Amino acid sequence: MTRRNAPPNDLVLVGAGPTGVELAASIAQLVSVTLRQQFPQIEPVKSRILLLDGGAPYSSTFAESLSRKAAKRLTKLGVESFDGGKVEKVDDQGVIRGGRPDSQRPPCFGGRR
Repeated sequence: MTRRNAPPNDLVLVGAGPTGVELAASIAQLVSVTLRQQFPQIEPVKSRILLLDGGAPYSSTFAESLSRKAAKRLTKLGVESFDGGKVEKVDDQGVIRGGRPDSQRPPCFGGRR
């Protein structure tokens, strides 16, 4: 699959700080509950929410116990978290991390550092 032919249901969030975590959880809830009820033609099972962070997710902004709880909750909601690779480039084609495509969709949110 080329980057241009990516599934339209992928959603990428860059930055696992407080705003990125909150946004990922809210979008996951929206996809799994609201869209399923209001728009049955959309298949939430095919939707992917990717949360990218350059460090260990959540650890730089949350206490360790809160980090574990956030990770557990996001996983339960279906959010896929990826860490350790700094985002190098973001454009209309997607996200580049570690010199290769990490996502085939442009992100909808980028945290600041």
